[in-house]
Amino acid sequence: CRPSWDPLHLDQAAGRAILRVLKRSDPLGCFAADVRRTKRRFPAGLFEVQRLDCVLMDPERHEAEQSDTEDDAPRPRPLVITDPLDEVCKRLRNYFTGVRELSVSNIEDYRMDYRFVGLRATSLADYGYVELLHTPTVPPTYALLARRDAPPRRVDPGAARAENRSRLPPEAMWDERTTISER
Repeated sequence: CRPSWDPLHLDQAAGRAILRVLKRSDPLGCFAADVRRTKRRFPAGLFEVQRLDCVLMDPERHEAEQSDTEDDAPRPRPLVITDPLDEVCKRLRNYFTGVRELSVSNIEDYRMDYRFVGLRATSLADYGYVELLHTPTVPPTYALLARRDAPPRRVDPGAARAENRSRLPPEAMWDERTTISER
């Protein structure tokens, strides 16, 4: 029986609200007691979905406040979500454990540099099929699709080579003899 929340679609506002409650109640998302306590704050079945589709909120930036006087008591730091993708991925392990298909959009482009390898090897390690697409937005973003029970997509090396060649500017020289070595 599928939960009534399945598939769970989170737009930016709903995602921000859920992430804020999760981060406030369970900042690390990894201790069993905190996970159990926090899950009770949400409707039954919410974390049992098999499909999760979320449009990430824009990252929040916190600028440190400076005091005019030296005797001001320290103020509590405001709750800030600086890396929404990391927050979502943290919650896959202990909250959204049954997710078979994950779709995430509005991923900051800088977030998908070398860090994607770490994300793929940790939070997305159980997903056989993972596709990352660059989206032509302003500013540029990425969208990610991951399927737990699907095999990786087969890639035709000849087609990939032809597509890469088609991206070269006309004045670029292409040498078929060029190879990549493992030095």
